[in-house]
This record gives sequence, C-alpha cells and structure tokens, in this order.
Amino acid sequence: MKRIIIVAAATAFDFEKKQFTIGGVQTYIQDLLNLELRYQCRTSLVVISPKAVDSSDCIWNGHKIEVICQLSSNLKKANQKGFELAYNKYNSDQTVFIISTDQMDIKSRQKNVISIQHGIAFDGEGLGLGFPWNLSDWTKRLYMHIRACVNVSRYRHTPNFVCVDYNFFNWVRTLGQITGRTNTSIVLNHTSKLPDEGEIITKLNTKRHRLKIIFARRFYEYRGALVFANVVEKLLSEGYAIDVTFAGTGPLADTLMHKFQGCQQISFINYNPEDSVDIHYGYDIAVVPTLRSEGSSLSLAEAMAAGCLPVVSHVGGMTNMLIDGYNGLFAYPSEEGFYKVLKKALDMSPERRREIAMNAYKVAKNALSLEKWESAWAEVLEIDDNTSANDF
Repeated sequence: MKRIIIVAAATAFDFEKKQFTIGGVQTYIQDLLNLELRYQCRTSLVVISPKAVDSSDCIWNGHKIEVICQLSSNLKKANQKGFELAYNKYNSDQTVFIISTDQMDIKSRQKNVISIQHGIAFDGEGLGLGFPWNLSDWTKRLYMHIRACVNVSRYRHTPNFVCVDYNFFNWVRTLGQITGRTNTSIVLNHTSKLPDEGEIITKLNTKRHRLKIIFARRFYEYRGALVFANVVEKLLSEGYAIDVTFAGTGPLADTLMHKFQGCQQISFINYNPEDSVDIHYGYDIAVVPTLRSEGSSLSLAEAMAAGCLPVVSHVGGMTNMLIDGYNGLFAYPSEEGFYKVLKKALDMSPERRREIAMNAYKVAKNALSLEKWESAWAEVLEIDDNTSANDF
C-alpha cells in the first residue's frame, strides 16, 4: 500500500487547540490527508517546528500529527534538516513525500518527493515581509525581481512539482525554466461540496427585493478588502438596493467595522471553512477582488458551486476558472475597475445574472469538483481505488 507523508510548516497547525489554522494551504493539507478515505493509501502529516512544541495526543480526523522539532532561528535550515530526518525515517519503495508548499524552501532530488506551488505569492512589494517601502520605486522593483528569481530557483528544488494553476507554470515557461529535469502537473483547486443542480435552480428562481453580495476572504489589503469596501460605500451612496456581508477575519476587521458602523445594509460574520459553500448559497453575487497573490481560488470555486455570480479581478489562477461574461465577470484589479464591473453586474437583467451564475455552477460541477481533484492527485501519486500503486 502506498504511504503518503505530507510535510508542513509549524504555522499550519495550532497544537494548543489541536486544529489546523485557517488558510488555503491548511485546507489543501486536510484534503490530501483525506485521500485515504477513497484510495488505497495511508496518509500521515509531519510538522516541522523551529521551536519546542508539545504534540502529545495530537490527533486530527484519526491522524496522529507528528512533530519534528529543529531548534533554530533559521527557518530555512530547520525545514531542511527536519525534512531530511523525516525522509530517512519513513522512506521506502512505497512512500511518497509531499512538501505542502514550495515556500518551505526544502531541497531534495529524490524521485519520490513532490512540492506544491500554490500560486504566485511574490507579486507584491515585500508582501508580509515588513520591508520599509519608503524607498524609491526602482528599489522596490529590483527587490521584486530578486524575489521572483528566488521563486524560480525553488522550481528546481524537487524532481516533481504540482501547481494549482497554469499562471505560474506559464510564467516559468516563458523564462525557459520548464525542462525535463522537473516533472510538472497542474491540479486546479476545487470546491469541497457541490449542491444538487435542483437546489441551484431553486435558488436562482427565488426573487429577492435586495441583491445579496458576499466578500468571503481574509481581511487583508492584498485580498482587496479595502478596495471592495470603498466600492460598496460608493454603490450605497448611489442608492443600490444591496445587502453586503464581509465573511472572515483579519487585521483590517476593525477598520471595516468602523467604516460601516451603523449601516443596516452591511453585516460581518465568521464561519468554518467546511461551511463555505453553504454560506455562499445564501447570496446572489460573490466578489473576489484580489489585488495580487492568488492561485486557483478556493473561495471562487466554492462561490461557483453555490450558484453565485462571481465578480473577480483577473489575477493569478482565477483566469483559469472563468471566462468573462460566460461564468463570471472579470475586473481590473483596482478600485475603479472593480466599481465598474460590480455596477455592471447589479445593472444587468435578473435573467442574465441567473444565466451566468448557472454557468458558474456547471463549470464547478464538471471541472472543479472534489472528485476530479482527488482523481488528478491519484494520477500524480499512481494510486487507484482497486489495486495497490506501482512504484512512484
């Protein structure tokens, strides 16, 4: 039986609460662990921590979470050493190691090692690095180029690569880096749940006096939280009959709540990631106004599965999921661009909105289902429902 060892960073799991933290990579890890529910394989999670962690009796969904502690102030060195220890401990003819994100910067040319690339996350000015961006524009651009070069080099760290969109693959290809040295597979992200088509038809035929719009992302600037808030403020001032929900958490939560304090048409909610499709089902339009750093968006896939009309910026892997005007609407990633397109969605006829939303659902059903994602990974791992896998 094939054994799959998934290697994750310490930030992926909260050992005090004994649960995964919130994020796309974390959701991806959970779905990989669940592969054994359908296929003949055994999945395990190894977390590498640069500091001491109490992982006693830490179990998630029947899986014992193992921690390899490598005490170090250098995260890259800790990840590398931790992986090598895990590899030497578990390696066999039937073992495959999956590095949950290439950002762990782990190097291994062993043929049974796979690294996952979750979309271009280095297209912002020092995003998340705390860099003092009061420098000149050319310095910013130079640093972004350096970050791009670092990420290109990561593509060669392992012999097998899985990308969640074609955007990264094509970017690397234009640089002449796609060679036979690295085996690359493209596996788009998916929706964890898919309502019956009859449920979607019922939803779309329900008449509303006020259109309901949802922003279901973490409240970060680069996710377009402030851009969307400003657009909503403008639309409300123009008298649009809309109810808007900000669903999530993040550092801009207080800013957003203060901005809309006392506004009856704005609400804020939190929800568990596994409830995303159910939450989206109650809305007409889902917005994903990402400014940068986006793969094939889980939020978008779930909105499509719930029969929402998607209004998104044409950033990253979302361009692999929508055709503008067919199963969603694309906007330029700016406040002005998003205002124009969201206004267009609100002004179109109910019949046209229903048509686009239904097309979005059908694309999710046929191309972005969990079953299709699992089958794609089964092909990568060379496992199936009925027989033991061959050597990787």
